[in-house]
Amino acid sequence: MSSFKEHESGVLVPVTPERVTRPVFFETNYDGTQYIASHGGTCIIGLFRGKYYAITCAHVVNDFDPKDCAIVNSPDKADNISQILGYYKVSKLEQDAAGSDIGDLVAFDLGADHDFWGGDVYTFDHTETSHGKVEDQLKAIGYLRDGCEYSSEHIHATQLAIEMKISSENSSDPALKKSIACNNEGEFDNLTGLSGGAVFNERTSHLEGMIVRATSTDKRRELYYIETTDIVKFLTAISEGSPCINYYKSS
Repeated sequence: MSSFKEHESGVLVPVTPERVTRPVFFETNYDGTQYIASHGGTCIIGLFRGKYYAITCAHVVNDFDPKDCAIVNSPDKADNISQILGYYKVSKLEQDAAGSDIGDLVAFDLGADHDFWGGDVYTFDHTETSHGKVEDQLKAIGYLRDGCEYSSEHIHATQLAIEMKISSENSSDPALKKSIACNNEGEFDNLTGLSGGAVFNERTSHLEGMIVRATSTDKRRELYYIETTDIVKFLTAISEGSPCINYYKSS
């Protein structure tokens, strides 16, 4: 399955879904030396209106200082770390969104260095809405905390891709979508680290959303994700310097 990015010529060209995610780490300067740590988590590297962003969850940042976030160009190298120019989060939700996990959405401003990121990003400019249908096949992609080893010299991160389907079951959070894998097969039972991961629709080849919650039992895995529609609205507010944005979307 391929998604798409925009070439400088304006033509859309394929991009591999697995390449648009990165593990999220932080430089702590522990004991006076460079030290990389993480609570576990993933981010989506996205391009919107000429700027690059790392989109993830606030609970992935947790008690770390956002300015210490270390987003690497490559998941297995610690020496190519992006600059962080800004940090944005949802501060207030109203009406039907009040209390929703959409409030967990955050973005790091990574600047506009096209050479640094190359083509391994997702272009949000061409994805205004999510078009997933019940029973659509999805691929959920993220980095597991239990599969990560990191130091100041090296980062090794294990990426997990799960085949799932959009569920007809209602989410307890009406602003989130739910997907299910009924056969829980795989090496990893602990899904910590998938938060902030990408959910791609295999029918449309578009990003369906960003994972905010993941659960695993003996019989199935469940993922809850913020739809791409909400991510694009968030990035629009950031790009335009708007203190708030109001919109409606159909369920």
